Amino acid sequence: MSTNTKLPSGFFFGFATAAYQIEGSPTALGKTPSIWDTFTHERAPNGKHHIKDGSSGDVSTDSFNRWAQDIALLKSYGANSYRFSLAWTRVVDFRPNAQKTLYHWDLPQALQDRYGGWLDRRIVDDFVHYARICFEAFGDLVAHWITLNEPWCVATHGYAHGISAPGRSSDREKSTEGNTSTEPWIVGHNLILSHAYAVQLYKQQFAASQGGSIGITLNSGWYIPWDESPDCVEAAKRALDTCLGWFADPIYKGYYPSRMKAMLGDRLPEFSPDDVEVVKGSSDFFGLNAYSASLCQLGGDDETNGKVKMGYVRPDGTELGNQASVPWIQDYPEGFRSLLTFVWKTYGKPIYITENGFAAKSDALPLEQALHDTDRINYFRGYTRALTEAVLEDGADIRSYLAWSLIDNFEWADGYTTRFGVTYVDYETQKRYPKDSANFISQVRFFFSMNSSIHTSDIAALVASYFNWALMGVFGLQVFTHTSTSKSLPAIGVWNGIGAICDITIALSMPYYLMRHGTGFRSTHIMIVKLVGLIIETGILTAIVAILHLCLYFAGLPEFLVPGIIVSKLRHDLAAENTDLNLSSPGSGMHVETARARGMRRNTGGNIVMGKRTMLIRMEDYPRDPEPIHFRPSVEDEKRIQESKVAAERLFDGSAESPRGRAESRTSTEISDPIFRAV
Repeated sequence: MSTNTKLPSGFFFGFATAAYQIEGSPTALGKTPSIWDTFTHERAPNGKHHIKDGSSGDVSTDSFNRWAQDIALLKSYGANSYRFSLAWTRVVDFRPNAQKTLYHWDLPQALQDRYGGWLDRRIVDDFVHYARICFEAFGDLVAHWITLNEPWCVATHGYAHGISAPGRSSDREKSTEGNTSTEPWIVGHNLILSHAYAVQLYKQQFAASQGGSIGITLNSGWYIPWDESPDCVEAAKRALDTCLGWFADPIYKGYYPSRMKAMLGDRLPEFSPDDVEVVKGSSDFFGLNAYSASLCQLGGDDETNGKVKMGYVRPDGTELGNQASVPWIQDYPEGFRSLLTFVWKTYGKPIYITENGFAAKSDALPLEQALHDTDRINYFRGYTRALTEAVLEDGADIRSYLAWSLIDNFEWADGYTTRFGVTYVDYETQKRYPKDSANFISQVRFFFSMNSSIHTSDIAALVASYFNWALMGVFGLQVFTHTSTSKSLPAIGVWNGIGAICDITIALSMPYYLMRHGTGFRSTHIMIVKLVGLIIETGILTAIVAILHLCLYFAGLPEFLVPGIIVSKLRHDLAAENTDLNLSSPGSGMHVETARARGMRRNTGGNIVMGKRTMLIRMEDYPRDPEPIHFRPSVEDEKRIQESKVAAERLFDGSAESPRGRAESRTSTEISDPIFRAV
């Protein structure tokens, strides 16, 4: 088990979107059609619309025009990262005689028409050309490039099942063209090559000057044996190899999984030796889109998931978790943790979670109810907890968490019938409404902004700092209100009462502090233990201060305590120490700084040592030798000053004794020295 106790410095937290799903404005800035523009406006051979509700992305959330609103939402949610895609048909014009270019999900229809798009090796050159344009135009602004998003979905949904653009399939009710047994593997192979050669270009010509990183985003669930039988164990491994290893193994290891080779034979293309050199190791990180988990059994007939039957019902009839509004997601955070740990241990690259989200059933309710998306909150709570456990307990190197999605949008084949956003969009008015999950996810962001662990000793130091501020604040109040020694016992009660209130406030505020500034806790119970320790420690501190005040009172000593130092001297002691002294009336404030105190302050650089604990005294706001504080006494005070001077002279020459002894005379000096202002 790793000894890592913190999330990495610079952890990215935010949201993800995609161009076609949110932009609208399909012809703005000279944009030419993509395969999704074509696919959403056509019908299948059986007469049915390709999209569930017959919609398209022509308008969507109108983010092409309302981008400022979306950026404002990002800021309000506390995001420090935003993943979006470029609509490459806005970047490169595909009208006749225009440059050849490439793809990012929404393949230019011109390339599909010209040579079949991803089915032809020529797409590699076009993709690299497009990548060059983007690197040159935006490279100084982009820290992390992602070449392709979910190539598994591109190959299977678009060329096997016919449910995504370009809609090719062997099922003639869905498509008049396509071959499910061969095309997905050809497309997948060309996707890998396009990615790898674009990365090679970036590494050779742009990385050194631009300083960014580049990788790919793959999608996968976690696949669990339905029972412990060898067949089910094999089914889970085969599903993982086909859904994740299909693209991950070549990119990070240099070859296709053996189970895929055995299943497909010569239908699976091979990499040439030159291709292997470029493909292997062609990603700086592991981008991961993950949503759910599945129970696996042998016996399926779909090669794109390894001929595995998948479901959510266990042998005992229970289900993995709460069902989303879409059939392919159930809430199962344990699977998310297992997937993250597997990816880290298998491929050894930093993991960037680029999508994770939940389609809540409450989204279909009227607006007032849809905003209270409890199921989505529960999903985020479990999955973010699983992420921290994968980091802190399993040692996974995870560097980002991006929720899908910032706003409701066009969800591909589902159209607008499915919502994933933490922001509700009224598609008729385009008005945005934050859901409860937006508030929750912005609070979770505090955890992911933590760069260092905090232990009980750190919390104690924080408490001591707050407590010192409280003590000095009450002391200043005493000086300001001219509290006399004859009224010091009530002052002690007020002092300790305010101190107790301060302790309670600190204790109640610590959960927020832990979330905002970092903790290193491995699970909730660890945080509770630390919080209890905090309360106990502050309680002890309060008790010690209260007892010390009482002891000082009954001993006739002043109650003005700065932790670790009791700055109280008899006047003749002050004189012997070469004191800068400016007297005022008894019971009111005066400035006292002894030569010894100045020397200690200078020698320690402002660090006043008390026992085993060091308290930092902030010095920058104050001069090294502050000017004495002068008061303008009243007529009554002038008379009292004269009486005090006479009494002081009698005390110094030993000709008089206070009724309570020399200790009484010490209480006539109250110390108000700004050098002891603690932080």
